[in-house]
Amino acid sequence: MTEQAAPAKPLYLRRAEYLALLIGGITAAACIANAAPSLFGLPPLGPLDTKMLKPAVFCACIFVFVLSSPFGAELGRKFGPSAAPLGYAVDTVVLIITAFACWQYYEITTLLDDAIYFFEPQDAWLATAVTLCVLFLCWRAWGLPLTIVAGVSALYFFTSDYWPGIAQRSAPEFVEGAAQHLWFDLGLGMLGSIASVMVLVVFVFIVFGQLLEGTGAGISLIRVAFHLTRRLRGGPAHAASKPIAVIGSGGRTGSLCVAACLKRGLAVKALSRSGSPPPGVDADPLLSFATCDVRDPSTIDVTGAGAVIYAASGSKKGGSPHEVDNLGVVNAAKACVAAKVPRLVVISSTAVTRPDSLGYKFTDVYGKIMGEKKLGEDGVYATYAGSDLAYTIIRPGGLEEPKENIVQGPGALEISQGDALAGIISRKDLAEVAVEACASPALRDATFELYYTKGAQPCEGKFKKLLADEAFPRLHGDSYAALFKGVRKDGTYDVPA
Repeated sequence: MTEQAAPAKPLYLRRAEYLALLIGGITAAACIANAAPSLFGLPPLGPLDTKMLKPAVFCACIFVFVLSSPFGAELGRKFGPSAAPLGYAVDTVVLIITAFACWQYYEITTLLDDAIYFFEPQDAWLATAVTLCVLFLCWRAWGLPLTIVAGVSALYFFTSDYWPGIAQRSAPEFVEGAAQHLWFDLGLGMLGSIASVMVLVVFVFIVFGQLLEGTGAGISLIRVAFHLTRRLRGGPAHAASKPIAVIGSGGRTGSLCVAACLKRGLAVKALSRSGSPPPGVDADPLLSFATCDVRDPSTIDVTGAGAVIYAASGSKKGGSPHEVDNLGVVNAAKACVAAKVPRLVVISSTAVTRPDSLGYKFTDVYGKIMGEKKLGEDGVYATYAGSDLAYTIIRPGGLEEPKENIVQGPGALEISQGDALAGIISRKDLAEVAVEACASPALRDATFELYYTKGAQPCEGKFKKLLADEAFPRLHGDSYAALFKGVRKDGTYDVPA
């Protein structure tokens, strides 16, 4: 099949993303300026007027979210191009209401400093409208449960006269209550005291953390700390976070995962049947190792781990696919939940849900391994159902070991979801992604396919059209954070049939 390039986003969506980036950058700069002290004898830029800064930042955040994740594009993907205009109309209404409400907030709170202001019905309806917009965006960003909690709380505020028992209280009058307590109150409204703390303090630290992560300064600081403390009693443990446990560290992929951890200055616990140091990995004060046989749950000790990478797979010497790729995965998942490990990363395979594909049939020759891998995935889903802990399942394409076994990095990779597309990928790049996934919030409770962009192919002929379907997500990025952006949680998207 002729290789085809990944489809580009429509021009208007790319421009919307650029605009969102510009607005976000200006907002971040304003918040940093507000917190910046006087330097070199120059007067400080802040503190800025909170009555102006709070609504401005709130409005900017709404614009950034809508422009970067338009509802119109989402409806177009789910229901076809004819549904997209309705979604864009909703986006437009949300932006107009939010912008006007933020301007009114500034106007009215400024008047309240100098005189008594009596709220009018239009103020109450504006507060109600912007509250509904926020609930709508809350649903899109974080899902239905949080939206329901927030909606019920707002509803209770005005209907508490009719609630039974101890829940009954005197509800406020609509005009004054809605206008003041939902929006315009400096202490209780959406832009009240909590919003002040977020804008003036928390937001600045978020920006600072993103700068550290994006520039690599965070990893550099960790490495410096390890270097300075490595010869002290306790060694790097003085500076280390919880270690990453790699199950199957004696294998080709597992040993590379260990090396990727050490390269980042991360403590790592190598778990294998032999309990020996991983092959090809030099001794390091950050490295420890122990015996682990996934066929025996009592040997899976992940206590105190910050994350677990499951890189084991069935072999003629180390257990059948049923024992390792199915039951072993489930045993590891249960051990992680019992030990409250924040993240489990499982390395599976593309095409595990496509039994009619050539990749499935070719790989499945040994011990029906593909079917067992899928059962292992299902076991992870069942184990983590209802848990506040997280998992990530990576489905790599065909694993190659090129002569120049180098890390090509995120710019060469592609992520898709739905198990419709595949390709090849080196074990080194797979290991890098597995380690990055251990702490990525974007990959929480997500399953995705991973392969090199160049040479991407449909798993089956019926998926060929997806190569040209702009609605089908194919994610790219120049950094791992950018590559992972847009990965959807399991259960939130339709799997191609």
